[in-house]
Amino acid sequence: MGLTKVRVVNVSGNALSGAIPSEGDVDVRAMASLTDFDASNNALVGAVPPSLAGLKHLRTLSLRGNKLTGTIPCDQLAHSRSLRELDLSDNDLSGELSGDVAALGERLTRLDLSRNRLSGPVPVGLITGRALTHLDISGNEDLDWTSLGVREGA
Repeated sequence: MGLTKVRVVNVSGNALSGAIPSEGDVDVRAMASLTDFDASNNALVGAVPPSLAGLKHLRTLSLRGNKLTGTIPCDQLAHSRSLRELDLSDNDLSGELSGDVAALGERLTRLDLSRNRLSGPVPVGLITGRALTHLDISGNEDLDWTSLGVREGA
């Protein structure tokens, strides 16, 4: 299939189920020109494929409202230079917000990780990100806000 020139894929609200394909005829990685990928409000399961971060032109990624599990592939996403908007809200993602998430705040304009099962301390760098105009991490009851405002080594 000639997917190399596809720039926008919107399959939101289609009751799609299963994992996001990462091989075969609809391999997301084959979409080298992809700038916007929206698979929100479906019934997708499994992990967020780290291969999505390898799409060098990807600017917007929305996987909200699915049944995704596992951790956020922050280390891969932090290297995605074009990514500006990331919405992984309303899933079942877990784990701690790492320093790589804070690094995303330096480049992303919109980050929504709300209504998941994220835990651990909220990185100060995430709150002070230069580019962020929209940040939503609400509905993650196990996030630790006590470390905000405390300087390292203090």
